[in-house]
Amino acid sequence: MAHFLHKKWPDTVYISTHFIYMIKGYTIRKKLGSGANAVVYEATKDGKKYAMKFIRETSDAIDREIRIHKRAMVLRCAPQIIEDFTQVRLKKQKYARALVMEKISTFKREITRQQQKDIMRNTWILLENGIIHNDMHQGNIGLLNQRGIIFDFGEAEEIDPPTNKVILRQLFICQLYALITSKGCNSNNQILLCGEQPIHDAIYYVRAHKPEGLEQLNELLWNTDTDYEIVNMMKVFMGENEGRKVVFDHYAKNKFSMQEQHSIFDDFERFLSTEMSSWKRKKPLLLVITYKNHYTGIRVETNGAVTLFDPNHNNKLYTPITLKMKSTIKKVTGSEPVDYIETCQMTHDEADSFCQTWSLILLTHPDFKPPEKIKDRFNVILELYKTLLTKQYDAYRKFVNEQKELGSASLTVEEYMSLADFTLDRFIESLYETKEAFDNRGYQSLRAPDNRGYQSLRAPDNRGYQSLRLRF
Repeated sequence: MAHFLHKKWPDTVYISTHFIYMIKGYTIRKKLGSGANAVVYEATKDGKKYAMKFIRETSDAIDREIRIHKRAMVLRCAPQIIEDFTQVRLKKQKYARALVMEKISTFKREITRQQQKDIMRNTWILLENGIIHNDMHQGNIGLLNQRGIIFDFGEAEEIDPPTNKVILRQLFICQLYALITSKGCNSNNQILLCGEQPIHDAIYYVRAHKPEGLEQLNELLWNTDTDYEIVNMMKVFMGENEGRKVVFDHYAKNKFSMQEQHSIFDDFERFLSTEMSSWKRKKPLLLVITYKNHYTGIRVETNGAVTLFDPNHNNKLYTPITLKMKSTIKKVTGSEPVDYIETCQMTHDEADSFCQTWSLILLTHPDFKPPEKIKDRFNVILELYKTLLTKQYDAYRKFVNEQKELGSASLTVEEYMSLADFTLDRFIESLYETKEAFDNRGYQSLRAPDNRGYQSLRAPDNRGYQSLRLRF
């Protein structure tokens, strides 16, 4: 068998006897498709299958297409680009560029309702981020791990993300409409999408120009109950030892000393004394504790200075616990604890449960100056969640697998990981257990005249911080 190694392209090998071609360690298999400036082959490496796209000539348009694809990839709306090579050779043909991507499957005649919703959501997410695909025919959508996905951004354009929902919805139906009209609604190229189908229904809901239609569109795009469960699982994770360690390891690995215990079931003074006596004072000591349902972050500097990151700062319900903790901290450490008053909401009300994540950020970044707007603060939390999820931390996957009783048994691990796809508006809405709760946000009910126990949070039918009407 003859091997030909090209000096100009040292990583390119083809074996002419059996027509087996190897490029950069990938074995080139069958041809999948071609266009005016590119050809796509199936490639394998270490037993895994990929799609390898060979581009004959590079240009500004090609650079733009790849740039947009990579943006869509980060949003998890397009297949991942594994590697991006320049100057390769295949079958004696020179190519300016070669992209190795996740291999997707194309749809045949059927597409499930869930897969249609995947395509719709991805289209919406792209538009919210200022990406207009412009070529949404049925040959440019496919399946990746049974999930509907979009590819081929050769005609795509970038705009400023639309802030007007009317414009966003019109762009949305323009993109979807192309999927069902390539040869008329009842004679599509490949897939049956007409009649009582999610994509067809979504177009109708927007074109109806009725409020109830927009409500139905929202329900079609996002399952509120499911979203709440997805976000709630991450909030629980951030309140546990595993979540704390993941954040610290990612943002400040080996820069701090940290306690192993989390919930303090016995004497707080004994716990703090034990931690201080075992601390070597070479690095700042970070303590995150749950004491009497009071989630608090404590940072002790090597010079002995103590900062208290208390999500419930100035909250009358927790003031007695806070004062006792401060007294104990001063007694054990010898330093007066200094309050970090920029809590996650600055409302002097009971902190939302995700404020525990806020405490983790502040412990590792004590000089962080939070944005003034509540919405921007929510975004800080969301971006931290997304960072952890896009890194695909095994700790979170393991936690979800072990804690499914906390959420919906019908949700898969991948669905819990889909929090990485959430837009900010969707994330904020998902913080509330019901639509009524979201519509009535504002925290006013937490300021009941008698200040006894914030009862509105505890009524069975009123869970979810209904009164939150803070301006975002």
